[in-house]
Amino acid sequence: MAEFSATDAALEGFRLTRERPRTVLVWAALMLLASLVSNGLIVATAGEAFTALMQGGGGGDPDETVTNMRRVGPAYGLLLPLGILFSAVITAAIYRALLHPSEGGPGFLRFGGDELRLAGALVLVGLLIAGAGFAVLVVVSALVGGLAAGGGGAATFGGGLIAVLLILSALIFLSVRFSLALPATFAERRIRVFESWRLTKGRFWPLLGAYVLSFVLAFVVLLLALMIYLAIAALVAGGVAGASSVFSPDFSSFTSFFSLAMIIYMVVTALVSAVTTTITTAPPAAAYRDITGYGQGAAEVFS
Repeated sequence: MAEFSATDAALEGFRLTRERPRTVLVWAALMLLASLVSNGLIVATAGEAFTALMQGGGGGDPDETVTNMRRVGPAYGLLLPLGILFSAVITAAIYRALLHPSEGGPGFLRFGGDELRLAGALVLVGLLIAGAGFAVLVVVSALVGGLAAGGGGAATFGGGLIAVLLILSALIFLSVRFSLALPATFAERRIRVFESWRLTKGRFWPLLGAYVLSFVLAFVVLLLALMIYLAIAALVAGGVAGASSVFSPDFSSFTSFFSLAMIIYMVVTALVSAVTTTITTAPPAAAYRDITGYGQGAAEVFS
């Protein structure tokens, strides 16, 4: 086992974007296609209900809100597993570009065992973190309830604040400790969720620093892209009001949803998502590679 540079890991996504811009464009095209399909599915199956929910449910009528939720349920029931598979495909492509650069191909995209294993690992990690987070929530809620019963408003507020901090801390801790599960699963070609716990032992703070830095960089890219979008859309879509209409879209019909401003927004979002996803997905793979020496004659250390 070797150490790794948190800064190098955080910047790995930028390096990959700079060295393989055409690959990132392929990912952006795939993301645009996925966005068109998913939004089109919502419009076709439950557009009016989805629009009503976005605008406040059912106009204050609980029964109408429940009805709208039932109408959009089947669309979400289909989009959720498709979203997990899509995430696994993109993640595998980024990992392949970093860990198996000789494989090549358009965008390093595949759909096979690697992607299915990543999807399974993604679900398992999500369930583990959610389950542990819920357990922490139950324990902390009981403690806060005790404080509220024995004190005044100040005790309740302080207990609530402590509860939020404890839950956030637990979620961050678990997310970092399980962060190498996906690259380990991809590299070893079997689901290795708890391998991450071993690899991250004693490396929590450097890993957290790498992830925080990568998310800050991705957020900066996102803000710059938003300003570019608003400038472009304002010119061609009737000013700032027309450009900002994409943040409260009308799903009731294809013509109302796929406006010029929305199309521009979807294209810009796909490009930005490809870059930001690369920036935030690459660090765990880079950390895994450097910690284990993967691809440098050290792959045999796995058992």
